[in-house]
Amino acid sequence: MKNNKFIRFILKHLITITACALVLAFGIGYWVLSVTTIGENITIGGTIIQEGWHEVAVLSNGWIYYGAPYNTVAYFRDKNGIVHLKGVVKNGAFNVAVFILPLGYRPVSTEYQGTIGYSATPSRIFIGANGNVTIFDGNASGISLDGITFRAAGY
Repeated sequence: MKNNKFIRFILKHLITITACALVLAFGIGYWVLSVTTIGENITIGGTIIQEGWHEVAVLSNGWIYYGAPYNTVAYFRDKNGIVHLKGVVKNGAFNVAVFILPLGYRPVSTEYQGTIGYSATPSRIFIGANGNVTIFDGNASGISLDGITFRAAGY
C-alpha cells in the first residue's frame, strides 16, 4: 500500500509538470489538472483553458474603431494555434499597417485574405510574417476583420 501511494504521488506530479511544460512551451493557455483516486485506481484528467481576446489599443495610419454595435479590433490564438481576428475599422490609409500583431500571433509567411467592407465592397487584407495587418483596398467607410483566421508560426 505504501508503494501505491508513492506511485500515485509521482504520477500526479509528473503529469502536472509535463502538462505545465507543454502549456508553457506552446503558450496555449493554462492547464487545470484533476486527479482522482478510488481505491487502487487512478484517473488523471485535465483541461487547457482557452485564452481570451486581446484588444488592440492603438490603431495606426488614421484607422479607427467603427463604433457600436460592431466588434472592437481584437485577436486571440486558440489551442490549435489558429489566430482569430475581429473588429470593424474605418477612415484609414490603404497599403500601410492598421496594427501589428505581437510575436506568437503572426503567420509563418504573408497571409492574403479577403473581407467585406461598407456597402458590400470587397477588400484585401494582408497579414505579414512581421505582424503587420494591412488593408490594401476597399471602402474606407468601414472594413470588417471579423472571421479572419490563420495558423500562427510554430504550430
